[in-house]
Parts: sequence; C-alpha cells; structure tokens
Amino acid sequence: MLSATPAISATEYQHVAEANKIELEKEIEDLKNSLEIRNIEIENKIATLKQNSEIYSDELKEIKLDQSKLGNYIPALMTLFATFLGAGIAFKTQNHILEKGKRDKQLAAANTVLYILFERLNTIVQFRKDFIEPHRNKPLCHIEMLPLHNFQAPKSELKAEEIAFLFNPKYRELMVDLHVANQYFFITLNDIQLRSSLHFKYQKLIEENGVCSGQSLYETEIIEIIGERNYEALKLATKHLISDVDICVTRNYELRGKLITAFSEIFTKQEIFDFQFSYKQSIDGNMES
Repeated sequence: MLSATPAISATEYQHVAEANKIELEKEIEDLKNSLEIRNIEIENKIATLKQNSEIYSDELKEIKLDQSKLGNYIPALMTLFATFLGAGIAFKTQNHILEKGKRDKQLAAANTVLYILFERLNTIVQFRKDFIEPHRNKPLCHIEMLPLHNFQAPKSELKAEEIAFLFNPKYRELMVDLHVANQYFFITLNDIQLRSSLHFKYQKLIEENGVCSGQSLYETEIIEIIGERNYEALKLATKHLISDVDICVTRNYELRGKLITAFSEIFTKQEIFDFQFSYKQSIDGNMES
C-alpha cells in the first residue's frame, strides 16, 4: 500500500528558499573575505620580495664596487707578495749555504782530529815495536834498549777548539779524555828524548873508559863505570818510558773509538774517516803489533 507525501504550501516554500538564499550569501561573503585576506598576504610577500631584491641589488653593487677597487690593488699586492717571497727564498738559500759551510768545516775538523790521532798512534806503536818489544821482559832492558839520535814525532797539533761543536754536556767526558790523551802523547815524547839523552851520555862514559863498541859488560862493571846513581836513573827512565808508551797508546786508541762514535752521531758514518791500524787490542789493554 502506497503512502502519499504531504503537500508543501507556497508560503512554506518561500520561507525555505529565503533561508537558503541568506545562507548562500553568507558563504559567498565569507569566501570573499578569505580571498581578500589571501590577496593581502600575497601582496605583502611580493612587497617583501621586492624590498629584499632591492637590498640584495644594493649589496651586489657594493660587492662589485669592492671587487673593482680590489682589482686595482691586486697587481700591487702581487708585486709585494712576490718581493717577500723572493726575499724569503733568498734568506733560506743563504742560510742553507751558511749552515752547509759550517757543517763542512766541522766535518773537516772531525776528520783532521781522527787523522792526527792515527798519525800519533802509528808513530808511538812503531816505536814500541822497534825499540821496546824486543827487550821488554829482559832483566837488562834498560841497557839493551837502543837510544834514538833523532826521534821524528808528528808535527800536527791536536787542538780541542777545532772540534768546539762537541763542547756540550753530552760529550763532557770525551773532551776530558781528549785533553788527557794529548798530555800523555807529549809526556811520552819527553820520555823518549830523556832516556835517549841519558843512554848516550852513559854510553860515552863507557867508551871513554876503553870499552869497545859491541863488547859485553856485566851489570856491576857498568855501575862501576857510570856510577850507581846514573845507573838507577837510566833504569827508572826506561821503566817510565815503557809504562807511558803503553798508556799513551791505550788512551789514544780508546779516544779514537769514542770520537768515531761521537762524530757518527753528528755526521754520517760514511763521512767519517775510520783510519784502520795493522794491530789489534790485546786482552790486557795494550796494543800488540
């Protein structure tokens, strides 16, 4: 069974239409207001962008102006920089040359000292080999050991100031050893000259008493001719000579080794002249030929 829809009167319809119209007009007004607000926001953003654009444009002009001004200074700055750079390179080059020259002098001094020690050691060791060793353990060593008419000692001088670059706490003991070894060398030279002069003196007395060259004499006969005091003086001089020669060789040989080690720390081992000897160090500390 179908139901019928109730009929709407014209008056009611008119009221509904007016209500819908009012609501629609309100929505349109709200939309307009919203659009106007949006347009204002857009205009504000555009204005802000224009303002920022003008600011950036002004800053860009200033940057370009600064660059233009800087461009005028660049040649002068480059010239100034080149001048300082050239001066710096020249200074470093000159300083390098001076340092190299200083090092070369120190290296030459180091090798000179080593050569002087080699020369002295070679001389004293050769003397010991020829004059001391053949008679060292004989009872009449002081009589049988021959004197020297003219002992040729090296004329080179061992000067500590030549290696003054070693004057620092690390090598303090080494410089003391250098002084001691140098003193023992001159003591040994004096011993050789003193003993030789005594031997020649007493030999002359013996010859003046009619003893021919090569003739054998007993110790008592020698004492009777030259006197007991002179005999003991020759004996003591010979003893001191042998002792000082041994000490001189040992001191200078040890000093040589220490100097080679020290110089090798400052320079390279290839630059140091390690002069080799034809003798070895014995167990008791003396040198054997």
